[in-house]
Amino acid sequence: MEVLTMSLAEVLPDVQSLSRLDKIRLIQFLAQELERDDGGLIEPGRSYPVWSPDRAFTAAAALLQAMEEDKGQPWAPQGRKSASLTVPCHRPRGCL
Repeated sequence: MEVLTMSLAEVLPDVQSLSRLDKIRLIQFLAQELERDDGGLIEPGRSYPVWSPDRAFTAAAALLQAMEEDKGQPWAPQGRKSASLTVPCHRPRGCL
């Protein structure tokens, strides 16, 4: 079987003329080739941890502290006068 070697510059015009569906198929093919070359960084059937902010207690505490320190200081967008705004609290334990 003869292997044909082409440069990227030679291939791009043909790639640009492909249909949208064929371009997506090409992306899938290239992604599989890259994954095969990298030696399986992601293994099928294995689970991997993903960070989520729902357990970011330290960040939540830092935000709460910053809000407490800011409490009582009027906030206004740059160039506008401060306006007070009252929002009703519907939480059983109260609002900040």
